[in-house]
Amino acid sequence: MSTSLFWLTIYRHLIGHGFPFLKMNSADIISYPLTVGSTLTRIVECGEGDDVVLFIHGVAARADRWVNNLPVIAKNGFRAIAVDLPGHGFAQKGGDFNYTVPGFADFVRNVVDVLALRTPH
Repeated sequence: MSTSLFWLTIYRHLIGHGFPFLKMNSADIISYPLTVGSTLTRIVECGEGDDVVLFIHGVAARADRWVNNLPVIAKNGFRAIAVDLPGHGFAQKGGDFNYTVPGFADFVRNVVDVLALRTPH
């Protein structure tokens, strides 16, 4: 089990045992840090299951811009996940990240791998 997947498991366990400090505005939304390669980022998530909708924000935005959408998607049977791209929101800034479209695409592919998502929409 990767370190990031281990911490995801711990966070989900804490949420299930009444630790509200990890919850965001909605009782169904959680937010947690995730290390993807050498980049620390933030995940905002709602719902559960294998059928995943992955939300990617645009330039100068961040993952929590999707908080009104995540519960709606989750209520329709999906696990809804939003991620802060490097240099945005609570994600790590600077460093040696490749801030290009291909660099962001590689990052998103790595997020999918680290979270062990099968085929996100």
